[in-house]
Amino acid sequence: MKPNYIFLLISILVICSLFVYKDSAKDILREYMPFHSKAYVYNLIEERNIHYTKKVYALQAMKDFFVVEKNLNLASINDSEYFSHQDIKLNLFKPNFLNKTKNGKAKGGSYLAQYEDKIIIAQENGLFFFVELSELVSGTNKVQHVPSNIFSHIKYFDFYGPGQYGMKGLFADKQYIYASVSFMKEFNCFNTSILRAELDQSFLNFEIFFVPNDCVNIKNNYGEYNASDSGGRIAEFKDNKILYSTGTFRYRDLAQDLSSELGKILAIDKNTAEAEIVSMGHRNVMGLSYIDELKEIWSTEHGPNGGDEINLNQYGLSQDIKNFGWPISSYGEHYSASKINPEGALIVDTDDKTYQKAPLYKSHDEHGFIEPEIYFVPSIGISAIVANDEGFFNKQGFSIIFSSKGNNSKAENEKTIFLYNPTNKSKLKIFSGERIRDILYIPSTSQIIFSGETNGIIGIISSKI
Repeated sequence: MKPNYIFLLISILVICSLFVYKDSAKDILREYMPFHSKAYVYNLIEERNIHYTKKVYALQAMKDFFVVEKNLNLASINDSEYFSHQDIKLNLFKPNFLNKTKNGKAKGGSYLAQYEDKIIIAQENGLFFFVELSELVSGTNKVQHVPSNIFSHIKYFDFYGPGQYGMKGLFADKQYIYASVSFMKEFNCFNTSILRAELDQSFLNFEIFFVPNDCVNIKNNYGEYNASDSGGRIAEFKDNKILYSTGTFRYRDLAQDLSSELGKILAIDKNTAEAEIVSMGHRNVMGLSYIDELKEIWSTEHGPNGGDEINLNQYGLSQDIKNFGWPISSYGEHYSASKINPEGALIVDTDDKTYQKAPLYKSHDEHGFIEPEIYFVPSIGISAIVANDEGFFNKQGFSIIFSSKGNNSKAENEKTIFLYNPTNKSKLKIFSGERIRDILYIPSTSQIIFSGETNGIIGIISSKI
């Protein structure tokens, strides 16, 4: 046999073997990627000078990013341990693939997006899964893991393991999936940025879409840093734009600085990625929704110790930049200067030096800011917010859905999904018992889909009325 025929035969056998043993081949390749090498991970830690993190945890966090269950499913579970309103139908599923823990209170946290007839589930550490909406509703639950190149843009271990960094929001339109991520723009300098990939169910090839004009260094002149104050929610907007929330990473003054894109809600052009400031004075926007018919922007915002907010920007009345007051006005208090006593009362040390930097006046209006639509003291860990069909629940005008994920035993409205009526500011609890990370409203089926991170679940709520 001629050498060229032998080479061809060997090539065919190798290719056939790769098809037959493709999963094993992937595992072998992943194990020996430079991204996984101990030297690479150790170098990252040493460069960033993070002495408090054990190297073994860093290495494991990066490796765990690639560990995905082989047979993906969402098993139906009993809902008896949860509260649900008598006029709704509740279906709960426990995925076997949402198993990463970001902190002790949150297991399998995930974000949701809808693409045509599919639901996209993105775990906080950057893993993406697709499931047909009809199969999710019926319980068939054929789930597909879609690999991506997200690790080529996020090369610091904190993103993949426990901690405050990770995915912060998700959105999909007819062409792209947008992933909001904790992003290291410069060495040890972070903001929340957007990666974008064309929707492909075989591979998500992300590119950097939008990066704010500045970042917050872990060691900065302001003297404080916290990666959880990051914002990161995305919503559809008008004129081929998206809305995007950014946090200040505890560098509070940036929220009132018009030269900075941090602590803002931005409108970003889908074609050019050019951004304009829609509103300012934000601490940590955790939910974002736009109602085109009313030209209203709804957002939820984490306060400090108390003072979680629902905010309304009546964009149709005036397109001027709205200011919601942070860190000058807030109904909460600084964590460093406050605590809850055994009776549940908030004890505040107003002489704490943090109030010299950020006074947290209670009135917003008296200082030229927009008052919250409603606020919560103590905080409830407010999370997602979406608009829905007013007829969803007994035609009682509940046109807004919002949720919470708090862990405060004094806050009776934590771990809950509410319906909200903007006309009379009434709210109705329809589900509770699970930290709610994200919610979707599906108009075609009149259903709410949510992700819970106490146990890493996916839920579906339908109205019986």
